[in-house]
Order: sequence, then C-alpha cells, then structure tokens
Amino acid sequence: IRLVSSLSRDSSNPNEWNAFLFGSGSWREKTELRELPPKLRVGDLLILGDDLEAEIFEIDEKSNRLVKLRFSSSGNIWQKMYELGNPIQYSYLSHDLEIWDQQTIFSTVPISIEAPSASFQLRWDQYFALKDKGVEIVPITHAISLSNSGDEYFDSLLPFPERYWISESAARKLNSALTKGKNIVAAGTSVIRALESNGLLHNGIITATTEVTNLKIDQNFHRTIVNGLLTGMHLPDESHIQILLNFLDEEELLEAYDQAMNLGYLWHEYGDLTLIKN
Repeated sequence: IRLVSSLSRDSSNPNEWNAFLFGSGSWREKTELRELPPKLRVGDLLILGDDLEAEIFEIDEKSNRLVKLRFSSSGNIWQKMYELGNPIQYSYLSHDLEIWDQQTIFSTVPISIEAPSASFQLRWDQYFALKDKGVEIVPITHAISLSNSGDEYFDSLLPFPERYWISESAARKLNSALTKGKNIVAAGTSVIRALESNGLLHNGIITATTEVTNLKIDQNFHRTIVNGLLTGMHLPDESHIQILLNFLDEEELLEAYDQAMNLGYLWHEYGDLTLIKN
C-alpha cells in the first residue's frame, strides 16, 4: 500500500485515506516495473500488523489499484503507521531511509506523504544568511500527496487535493509583500497551489484559513500571488512539470534541463534545486 492523500479533516489521528496498491516487490524496483496487486473488492479487510487494519470502502471505476481505505486501531493511527510503515523511497538510492531522512528545517505536523523536496537542501546557516540579506521567510503548512506511481491513469489524476494552513501572521506578511510589490518565491510546487488557491478564494488577498485545494496549475493559469519558484528537478511525465511550464515555455525548460544533465545535476526529491523567477 502506498498512501496518496488523507481524506480526514483531523490531522492528529487520520483514519481515511486515498491509497495506491502495488504487487510484490520493494522500493529497490522502479514503481513502473512492480507487479500488479491481487484484485480486491469493497469491504475487503487488510491486516497490516498487530492492532492495525484497513478496510477498502471504495475502488476507482477505472483502476482497481486506486482505493479508499479506512484504518482502524485501538491506538493512534500515526503511531501505528510509524511502527509498521516506511517512508517513500526511490530505487536509485543505496540504503534504506529513516523517518528523519524526510525532515526539513521547516518540519511540523506529519501530514505529507512524500518529502517536501524543495526545502531539503536548505540548512540553518542558509536560512539565517537569507534573513541577513533582508529576505522574509514566511512559513505555511501544507500537505504533499503522492507525485508519481508509474501508472499512466493514476498519474493523469495528479496532483490530488491537499490541505493547507495559513496563519494570521503569515497572511499579514504575505499581504504586506503584495501591497509593496515584493517578490514572493514559493519553496515548492505545493506552496504555489496553496497560495494561489487562497488568492482565488479571497479576491487576491491572502486570508488565514485551513482549506483543501483542488487547484491544478498548468501553463494557462494566471498567477496573482507567486512570481518565483524554488523546486527540484522533475521528470517530463510528472505533474510538477505543468506548474514549471506556467513560469517558462517548454523550449526554455528543456534547454535548462539539458544543461543541468550535462553538469551532473541530481534529480528527484533528493537532488538539486532550481530557482525560476518571472
């Protein structure tokens, strides 16, 4: 089972999830090469370990690999997941990842399914160096769902809805930057979804709130909040690429990626960063 996104409003003990099913194998194999799972039916109960079960309560009409699960346990769901599960890993890595390998200097509540890769490489010394140069770093909290599965149909649905939280302090600072014509650079594509979705809901004004965003950004979307992006290196078939094409045309993107490959840049969540500004 690979979790995709939470369906529960309560992030402290979420029991309902979108999930994607794989057959036998491990993270050392590419996801697109994994075997198919056995066919399951609504009502089937998956025994995941001592005191953790998951009931399938919905199966996607076009793919029996995409399901909705309802976990049950006498304890806390997060704790059971940490005891029995593993973080998403990539076949190009040489060793098993631990939970702390997924954390960044901004980590707060455990709501992201994949690592927030755009801030992986940021260290505390860089954080304070940016602040010394006058950069205001404004934290918001956002979930990150699965970004790639190796399944063409599933990947066409991405990105899934994601919950975000914007505090009163963050909203005040962001609105001040907008009023003064300052640059707002999003650290990650999920941050763009959260801020642009919030702006759409509230007539271009960032408002402190907790919402779920269904926004899908492509090259035709008109941004009103964000004019810069800090992001990792993404493969052409990933949903992230559509967001990048909102900042620069495909020819420019491919040329930049060609140069990055020639220079030995690293890809995926544990690779190098790019800064795009317009």
